[in-house]
Amino acid sequence: MKEAIVSSNDKLTVRMTAGNKGTTGTATLTLHSGQTTGEDANDTNTFGTGKTEMKETTATFELKSRVPQTITNPAASPAAPVYALNGTFSVSAAAGASTSPLSYSSQTTSICTVPDASKNSVTMQGAGDCIVAFGQAGDNNYDAAPQVTLTVPIAKAAQTLSFSSAAPTNARYGDNYTVTTNSGGSTSTVTLAVAGNCSVSGSTVSFNAAGSCAVTASQLGDANYLDATSVTQTIPIGKANQTLAFSSTVPTNAKVGGSYRVTTTSGRSTSLVTLAATGNCSLAGSTVSFDTAGSCTVTASQKGDANYLDAADVTQTFSIAQSGSGVNIISTPNPSQPAQDVAFSVAVVQDNSKSLKAQSSLTKAVAVPTGTVTLTDGTTTLGTATLDASGNATLTVKTLTTVGAHSIVASYSGDANYPAFKSAAFTQTVSAAPVATPVPLFGEWWEKALLSLMVMMWVALGLRGRWGVKR
Repeated sequence: MKEAIVSSNDKLTVRMTAGNKGTTGTATLTLHSGQTTGEDANDTNTFGTGKTEMKETTATFELKSRVPQTITNPAASPAAPVYALNGTFSVSAAAGASTSPLSYSSQTTSICTVPDASKNSVTMQGAGDCIVAFGQAGDNNYDAAPQVTLTVPIAKAAQTLSFSSAAPTNARYGDNYTVTTNSGGSTSTVTLAVAGNCSVSGSTVSFNAAGSCAVTASQLGDANYLDATSVTQTIPIGKANQTLAFSSTVPTNAKVGGSYRVTTTSGRSTSLVTLAATGNCSLAGSTVSFDTAGSCTVTASQKGDANYLDAADVTQTFSIAQSGSGVNIISTPNPSQPAQDVAFSVAVVQDNSKSLKAQSSLTKAVAVPTGTVTLTDGTTTLGTATLDASGNATLTVKTLTTVGAHSIVASYSGDANYPAFKSAAFTQTVSAAPVATPVPLFGEWWEKALLSLMVMMWVALGLRGRWGVKR
């Protein structure tokens, strides 16, 4: 034990130094002064103050001698961790010589935290520099270690972006597709962009034309995450279907000579609707003519274009019945005389309201009636004639001998397109023959006088020649 006594300004200071480090125990100091002060290497004890008579004073106190300690080699594992939500990493250091354990704390709690100061586990709160402080308390022999810090860089994390919606495999022009994604960890919003024959509004992609569409999803990073790698879906866009339909109702009472105007509700392509007719009918523009009895099939078609497929053909099939028949009669001469030749002209037409002339004005002439016509006068058959290529027949008779009105009826035999038909009664008038007028008597006298005159002239001429008369 060493001791030193220093006196200054009536203050007496006694310093004692232990001979060996770490020495502990008690020491007794006896002073002969009115003011006494005791002090060891670490503590200062004042055990008497005031100015007194010189007398003997004794003080007993504890003697301590502690050594400094140092924390070394701080480290993190991993040395540069990558941010993960609630992720952890560990730290370590070489402790000082005291028996006290190391303690841990964070100086950047927005970046990292130490949930338990006695444990070396650090929880990541974000990317950035995490500062961890190490501490160690002293003990009887060692002072508390000076605090040591470690800066640990926490890197931004990568984030993964993906589509949660499957790209349509049969997309067509005019369709829509709702895009959904599995976003990464950043707080940034996923954005969609398109290229090709499509557009996007919000999360809905519209296919605007046949071709292809590329949908790209992107997500920026933030304080803790890097930008996500963009992902793309490439979608083929096919042509759309189109529907063609008739808007006109199929005729239910079609007859030879009639017609039907066809109308349609077209599909969406830019192509025109075309019509075709097969069977016992014909087509001009959009008008179907019923040519002969039987059936008719009208087919409507529409081609596609750049965005639409060909429409499925649609058909209308209907029956065409026989038309009504009409028979017209004229005669020459009328009136006639008994047993005189009378020429009857008979025309078979489509119906009573139409003549052959009217028929010829149609867009397409209807079928010409074929067959025969038979003329009757009451119960008497006058004769039968075959219709010509115009549907006419001529029959000459001279059997009308009875004076008066005769009711002549023409009966048509009918054919595939026109039914058998009897005309209304036609009146043929037979008049009595005129009576011959007698030649007047003076006519015969005149003839005789003229004959006499001629004889006289002949005689006179003959005599002149004989007698040598000269002119």
